[in-house]
Amino acid sequence: LNIRRNCQEINPAASVPKGGFRAFAIIAVYPRRALLLLLFNIVSDKLCIMLSFIQSSKQLQLFRPSIDVAALEEAVMRFAKNKRAENTTKAYDYAWRAFCTWCEGARRQSLPAEPDTVALWVASLLVSGLRPSTVRLHICGVNSVHKANGYPAPFDRRVGAIITGAQRTQEYVPLAKVAMTPEQLREVSSRLGDDAQAVRDRAVLVVGFATGLRRSELVALRAEDVSFVPEGLRIYIRRSKTDQKGEGRMLGVFAGKYPETCPIETLRAWFAIRGESPGPLFWRIHRNRSGARPIQHGIHPVTVNRIVKIAASMLGLEKQAFGAHSLRVGCVTAGINAGASIVAIMSRTGHKSINSVQRYYRPASVFSVDPLAGVL
Repeated sequence: LNIRRNCQEINPAASVPKGGFRAFAIIAVYPRRALLLLLFNIVSDKLCIMLSFIQSSKQLQLFRPSIDVAALEEAVMRFAKNKRAENTTKAYDYAWRAFCTWCEGARRQSLPAEPDTVALWVASLLVSGLRPSTVRLHICGVNSVHKANGYPAPFDRRVGAIITGAQRTQEYVPLAKVAMTPEQLREVSSRLGDDAQAVRDRAVLVVGFATGLRRSELVALRAEDVSFVPEGLRIYIRRSKTDQKGEGRMLGVFAGKYPETCPIETLRAWFAIRGESPGPLFWRIHRNRSGARPIQHGIHPVTVNRIVKIAASMLGLEKQAFGAHSLRVGCVTAGINAGASIVAIMSRTGHKSINSVQRYYRPASVFSVDPLAGVL
């Protein structure tokens, strides 16, 4: 049709035949013109086909069925939700609920809150006996909710002045746990029996003391994270309080001098009952009439706290003064008493600050160490 139209434009008087031999007639009348037009149409058709193919290929790549957009949106929400540690998120949620309850009782607006409202709320927390560190955590929880909803932080300088004044005027009883000593650990280990729960509790106490791990790190250990080497134990710590991004670190634990407190011996005894299957290192214990048997579920951090308190009760000590942190504090204290350097202790416990390690040094007696021995 294009060839026929162009031929008629060149010579309107020319009669272009219709029918099956139309193209041959056009070529015979206007050979050069017709051939050029034929070539042009052929090339243009090929280009159109190629361009349409490229465009459709790009669209297929953008909307291929293998890409699940809904799953990606769910992943975005999950990653955004996990930007903080789980315990921090729980603490912030609790603080915000407590703040909303207080505002409802005081007939104040919680979101957005006025600085006067926050100042009164902080004062009420301090008067109720909360420690300044706990109050600061509550403040961070309220602050995070305001920022998430596009509001500025509802705090001014008065809040900091109120907390500082409370620290200067009020007295707070120390809540630090007492450090467990190596002698107490050996005594408890020797008193524990040989059933599944006793073997597990012994391994929890000895490994927790030897590694100086937090209870959250201790219960997060997996069987595949522990390997027995000629030097002792090689333990991989996947994540910790000071390593929220999960870069991980390797920990080396040497064999103990006494069988009761040897990390290698106690852990081998637990593996003999637990088995070598992957998963949480320390399992829960199910008790029935036939006895205690382990089940393939990891223990809770509260379980470590309970094990330490039971150990303190076995020795006739006040169990309220002991907790899961007593193992970590005992590791630091025993290391300093043994003459270990601060750097070596920090590499074991994972501390990032020397000041934190110094706060963990809690000798059993004020006469444990004499810094002026042989001087006066």
